[in-house]
Amino acid sequence: MDDTASLIVSDLPIHPGDVLLEELEARRMSAAELAQTLGLPTTQVEAVLAGQREMPDAMAADLERVLGSSSGFWANLTVLYRLSVDKQRQASRIAAAD
Repeated sequence: MDDTASLIVSDLPIHPGDVLLEELEARRMSAAELAQTLGLPTTQVEAVLAGQREMPDAMAADLERVLGSSSGFWANLTVLYRLSVDKQRQASRIAAAD
């Protein structure tokens, strides 16, 4: 892996739900309001916000429509989160093997 790629993947996983929560707070929008606008169950939106569920691709596309942030932005956050989590798991396995 080159240096550029290693800089992109954070050592600290940041779930897309954390970023979405900050965006909702800035807009003074509740999870229930977002869910209603997206046509999703509030529990699904709350699970994403809590980091208990991945952000589905369809939700990313809907966020583009509702919030004006590109679906690619949300998809990239999801991929970077997965990579960061995988990197931590791999480091744990290596440390446990030593």
